[in-house]
Amino acid sequence: MNIKEKENNSSKDLLTQGESILKKLVMKSRGSIEYAMVVSPEGLSLFHFLPRDVDPDSLSAATIAMVGALMSALGILGKSNYSRLDVELGDGSHIIFSPLNDYVLVISTSKSPNLGLIYLMIDHFVEKLSQLIKEKL
Repeated sequence: MNIKEKENNSSKDLLTQGESILKKLVMKSRGSIEYAMVVSPEGLSLFHFLPRDVDPDSLSAATIAMVGALMSALGILGKSNYSRLDVELGDGSHIIFSPLNDYVLVISTSKSPNLGLIYLMIDHFVEKLSQLIKEKL
């Protein structure tokens, strides 16, 4: 197996494992989390578990733009990091952004979710995703 084939297999393995972790996160939430994705620092979807009508590339680009604006604002305030950005939408659902080193985990919840449970789940799965990214990239 040459280097290019190994790299191709490694990226397929990362994609498969990442999507499997996100699927488990969504399934274990019992309907509280509707979808999840991991976005690269370049604004690309690394892997996702999204409904068909959501464009991962557009969501990834918008995510990185928002995180960039947040980091700029934090810099102005003399702060350097965030642990979670939770945006409550008008219908009571949430979009939650959690850092994974240079990557970002994006979660969309159902209406009026149990945020305590979701935050615990996110913390648990952030560890798994961070480890996967560190090992594979």
